[in-house]
Amino acid sequence: MSARPLFISVLLAALFFAAVANAQQSIVVPGAPAQTITVPQDPAVPALQQRADKTDAAVAALTKQVEAANAAIAALQPKTAEPTVAAADVLFGVDPAKALKAQTPVLGYEACGVNLISTSAPEAILCNGTARISLVVDPADATRKVLRLAQQPGDPVIGGQPRTELNFSRSGAPPLETPLVRSFQIYLPVWNATTATYLLAQVHWDGSGFLNPAMALKVMSGKWRLDIRHGTTSQVNQVVNADLGPIATGRWINFVQRFKLSPAGQGYLETWIDGVKAHSYTGPFGYAKGTPFIKQGLYPLDSPVGQAILLRGPWLVRDTGLTVPQLSAWVATK
Repeated sequence: MSARPLFISVLLAALFFAAVANAQQSIVVPGAPAQTITVPQDPAVPALQQRADKTDAAVAALTKQVEAANAAIAALQPKTAEPTVAAADVLFGVDPAKALKAQTPVLGYEACGVNLISTSAPEAILCNGTARISLVVDPADATRKVLRLAQQPGDPVIGGQPRTELNFSRSGAPPLETPLVRSFQIYLPVWNATTATYLLAQVHWDGSGFLNPAMALKVMSGKWRLDIRHGTTSQVNQVVNADLGPIATGRWINFVQRFKLSPAGQGYLETWIDGVKAHSYTGPFGYAKGTPFIKQGLYPLDSPVGQAILLRGPWLVRDTGLTVPQLSAWVATK
């Protein structure tokens, strides 16, 4: 190929790219006599670029106006309240914003070998100079209080064991054949290694004699375990003794139990831990004689080594169909 056709090809390409790039180009043609060609800038390109820049700015400004309008419309919309437990559906519970003696309905405290009712309770229930039942700062929220229950070896006994428990027998009986929810959050700061079994939540039966609880949530060998029973005053049938998995320390654990007490056989109990169903039972639940009541706290079945727990709740409410996360969220606000 001669130098002149090559020169022409290079020149045409340079003219094209100069127009597109909106810049002047100096072209030196290799192999040709030394010469420089200056390609003039296309005067239409800067005007088109300015128009494009103005269009982009207008679109950005309009987008901001639309976003602001949407935000204003959203602010005017009525807020939909998160479903929660209605006051009329609350049977009883523990309100940590109130002093021990201000709990209503009347609550029973069992600690240091004595039974107290809430109306006569001191600021804290002590044993040997240290608190067994008291209100303390929530480890996850310094603006609120929670209930602390503790038990130590050598504490005076009640009914054969040095228990530290809340007794709701005076607060009201869970109605039979009625869908209910027991919801609480529990915090184990530590759990001392022990072979002793501790009951932490129970459904007892007043007037049934010295029978084991119809429901017992307990810690045994570092695991949550669940017992369910039914029967008469002369016969106990334990239908569940389930392993619910390992315990966890240093954080709040959410428990939700949906249940219906029915000695006749239409009962059920669903136990949820941290939003996950850990166990489900359907069948007879409770005893044919007497009145059920709730207990919560520390009850060692064997030789105690000393433990402490924190509680949000418990609360007993009618089951109106709220989801487990909604129930847990409600308890977290109490």
